[in-house]
Amino acid sequence: MPKALRQLFATLLVYSQVSDVRALWDQFYGELSRDFAFTYRNLEGQTKEDTIQFHTLKDLNDLLQISGYAVHHI
Repeated sequence: MPKALRQLFATLLVYSQVSDVRALWDQFYGELSRDFAFTYRNLEGQTKEDTIQFHTLKDLNDLLQISGYAVHHI
């Protein structure tokens, strides 16, 4: 489900005029990153939040690139 939410998030960023991207990110970050949090915490025990955020942003960036965008464009 988090992958589908990241796809929806990317679609919103590309095709909608989101006025406060950071607020939207902050509000839904937990749901957007849940699969990475589960995977990396199970593999490494206590993992750094930076690792989870990196993988979440990388996947989101990959989704945005399909539409010709990148995280740094948003």
